[in-house]
Amino acid sequence: MAAKPVHPHGVMLALSSSEDPGLARAQDALRAFLLALPLTGAEQSAVHVAVLEAMVNAVRHGHSTEQRAATLDLSVVAGQIVVTVTDHGPGFDPSSCPDPLAPERMQLPHGRGVLLMRALMDDVEFTFPPGDGTRVTLRRTISPPAPTGAAQPARGATHMRPIVKVEGSTGRLILIGPFDFNLHRDFKQTSQELLDNAEVKVIQIDFDQVPHLDSSALGMLLLLHNGAAGQNKSVELINCNEAVMGILEAAKLTKTFTIR
Repeated sequence: MAAKPVHPHGVMLALSSSEDPGLARAQDALRAFLLALPLTGAEQSAVHVAVLEAMVNAVRHGHSTEQRAATLDLSVVAGQIVVTVTDHGPGFDPSSCPDPLAPERMQLPHGRGVLLMRALMDDVEFTFPPGDGTRVTLRRTISPPAPTGAAQPARGATHMRPIVKVEGSTGRLILIGPFDFNLHRDFKQTSQELLDNAEVKVIQIDFDQVPHLDSSALGMLLLLHNGAAGQNKSVELINCNEAVMGILEAAKLTKTFTIR
């Protein structure tokens, strides 16, 4: 007999298919769900990013003509985190997605969502209910709890506008909180300040206060990298923690950027 789902901290809620506030509420529910589990900071970040990729795809690309809401279901089953994201759009074949690691696509700022889901979770399954969209199920085994007293990195949840600091020929963007699609406008504006500053030759992105980043953030970094190269400027990523490095390594971008 199949194991019955256990929902000590599970939730099921609808995601808006037309506006981001619903997605923000879902992120809050996901964050609370993960904080209640015996996970390290890096494990929390990995699951958060993978599920966020699935949610963004469902909300932005899984619309149905009736605008039926996508759903997020969070549960724990037999020692595994099990997350299901269901939309009611036209569906897609994940095997037909272009390989984001192909040399000709490495510099493109999009197309890494499924790659990150598969890299960060133990199992990712796509199913297609007849005539009714896409269901993505993500699973990750919960590792044994860390010894009592082990340090747990703080998991910042607030998105804040990047802080710009310029010292000589180096301009630094200090990021605070998750670096994801929510930060797109502020990151574009503040990074453009440094691109437009003729005195700045090196642009540093400071990740010291960033718990995680998603595929949208990778796209922003690549756009900045390409824009800087066109102006003979360089981009450096500094103070990258384990969670941030894990995403960069999964996307094979550690050689694209100088990381200090």
